[in-house]
Amino acid sequence: AYTAMVDSLAPGGLLLLTTPDAAFIQPEHDPATVLAQLSPGFHRFLLTADTLRRLLQQTGLAHVAVLTRGERLFAWASDLPLPEDLPARLEQAVGKVLT
Repeated sequence: AYTAMVDSLAPGGLLLLTTPDAAFIQPEHDPATVLAQLSPGFHRFLLTADTLRRLLQQTGLAHVAVLTRGERLFAWASDLPLPEDLPARLEQAVGKVLT
């Protein structure tokens, strides 16, 4: 699935995605939220932030930023360097998505 997404990007394109965070699946978290993250029948596998970063890099996207917010991962990836102000821009964008 990730290879197909990367293959569809134009050179210099930017991949944006969000996915459940496997690290969130812990007994101390709300069972309803954990079940929603597991999304039975929807997600074939769950990834941690580090695994998602490595997977995107292995598909040819050398520049990857992954932000963890609660039970979600937000990823931005490209074959070109990401903007230096990306961390601040990501925080702002994710804040708008989560509100």
